[in-house]
Formats: sequence, C-alpha cells, structure tokens
Amino acid sequence: MKILNCLQAHKSLSSLSKNKMPLSVSFQVARNVSDLAPIVDDFHKERDKRISELNGVKDKESKEAKEMAASFQKELDELLDAEVEMNLSVVNLSECKDLFIAPEDLVGCSDFITIGDANKDG
Repeated sequence: MKILNCLQAHKSLSSLSKNKMPLSVSFQVARNVSDLAPIVDDFHKERDKRISELNGVKDKESKEAKEMAASFQKELDELLDAEVEMNLSVVNLSECKDLFIAPEDLVGCSDFITIGDANKDG
C-alpha cells in the first residue's frame, strides 16, 4: 500500500470513527486507524523536518532555496509513492443503517469498507 493511500485512509477512517456504530464495527474501524497511525505519524515527522530545513534558508528567492524546494517536492513525491506493508481489515458497514459518510471520506476508505445491503429498505 502506498503511503499516500495510508494518509487518505487514515483521514477517512478517523472521520468515520467519530460516528456511533455497533461494537464489532467500531472495533474494526479503530484497529485500522491504530494500524495506520505509525505510518501517518512517521510521514508527518519526516515532512515537518524537511519543511524546517526549507524554512531555515534566509533568502527564499536564492538559487539554493529554489533547489531545496525542488528537491523537497521530489522527495515528498517519492515518499508518498513508497510502498508499506499494511494488512487492514475490510469493515462491513451493513449493520450501520443510520450512518452517513461524506463522499470525500468514502473515497479515502472505499478499499477498506463494504456496505452490503445497508442502503436497502427494510
């Protein structure tokens, strides 16, 4: 799984986790969020470290600053594209009849949820 996908899934599953749902579903969502957290935290630490380095350049218009910014963008893109081993559970939300999910959250976690017959009447 790419780090970019981990970031998206973590954001979406974290948003989803704010809803009340049956215990078994809550457990699976919480476990996925917890499993993703170290990857997300490490990414943010590395990104913040690089941003601090960029902010340390006094002349933002200098050739050095522009080269550092280009290098930062390239390194960031490579980091986001890096593969990590993740074994997230696919969460069945069919028990959650009254659950509402924002479309942007659905996109971010769609590989890790199933909806089953949650949208059927009855």
